[in-house]
Amino acid sequence: MKKFFFQIVSCLFLFIITTFSTYAGDLNGQTINICDDGAEWPPYHYFKRENGVKTDEVVGYGLDVLNEIFSKNYIKYTINLLPWKRCLSEIEKGTNYHMALSGSYNVDRDKAYHLVNWYKTTVYYFYSKKHYPNGLIINELSDLEKYKLVGLLGYNYHYLGEYEKKMYKNIKNHDALIKILHIGRYDLTFEQYEIFAGFAATGKNYLADKNLGYAKMPDVKPTWFNMMISKNFDQSLELKRIVSEGIAELLWSGKFKPLLEKHGLTAK
Repeated sequence: MKKFFFQIVSCLFLFIITTFSTYAGDLNGQTINICDDGAEWPPYHYFKRENGVKTDEVVGYGLDVLNEIFSKNYIKYTINLLPWKRCLSEIEKGTNYHMALSGSYNVDRDKAYHLVNWYKTTVYYFYSKKHYPNGLIINELSDLEKYKLVGLLGYNYHYLGEYEKKMYKNIKNHDALIKILHIGRYDLTFEQYEIFAGFAATGKNYLADKNLGYAKMPDVKPTWFNMMISKNFDQSLELKRIVSEGIAELLWSGKFKPLLEKHGLTAK
């Protein structure tokens, strides 16, 4: 009877260990398909340049962070940069793509994806000095009422509140965005300062444009960005757990700092 009892206990113990190992290793050796914004989002993700020529390799701070997290969990990944609206749609379906690296918060995204915030940026407004050589008078959000606003297709400008509704959002990339400001069709646009500065890594030094004016947007707090994981991916909760714990480990171990410095960013 005693021997039989120990056999049962041993079997139960083996079952628990096997079950836990299977759960913990659900993504072990699997490939996560990632998409992100084809307009690029340096220094977080962008196409590597060699002698000024764009390659097919995607690099950046986000990829470095992901490599740290995924390699420890024996997870592989692919990444493709697509038109942003298409990427969001693909992730929501969860069939071809499972996650994106960088998306700001809004209610619709919170419903469609598991969000894991991992960095924050500072919102600036940008305008053309060709048309406003003395700058713009913007001390609070309500000052936007007198200007024509323009933004990128599929981008989230929730921090503007009601003024996002009056914004024309059909511009495909940052080059076109700056061009349309200089033409004078619109007065100003908005972007994270870190992104405009980061484009220097791609050979596009937007901030060196003597005709491009910019200033920090008042009444707008730093914007958190999230890794966005499809809720329709079967192992989405396990992926969220791995990403969340991986980011926390990088933060508390101090490993974020050298990664930030590598890409010209500062720990906040």
